[in-house]
Amino acid sequence: MTTLMDTADAYKSAYEALKVAETALAKARQTLEADYALNGITRHPTSDGSIVAVEVVNNRTFDIDTLRLVAPNAFDMVTALKVDTKAFDKQVADGNITPDAVAKVVTLKPHTRVTVGVAV
Repeated sequence: MTTLMDTADAYKSAYEALKVAETALAKARQTLEADYALNGITRHPTSDGSIVAVEVVNNRTFDIDTLRLVAPNAFDMVTALKVDTKAFDKQVADGNITPDAVAKVVTLKPHTRVTVGVAV
């Protein structure tokens, strides 16, 4: 029978392995990008025949003030409001948003978070 400590230890071990793997992945990526650049290539097969490619892609940014010049319905279709939770919390702490307003506009949705390294 698995004990709660066994379960917690298994999770902690997997979490630590993930962190080690993320560090190894970052180092491997850095080496891969440098080697590909040195050899003037963007893709190369692995020993199992799959391909590892390094591609330059473009992330887009938009000038929101200029975008407002399009038809209003088009602007509304391509934009969305998003609340900055840190800024919201600061406005609450500063008294600019009242507890009554918070109660009206905030809905809490529970989720599960697992943390590692927390003292008992």
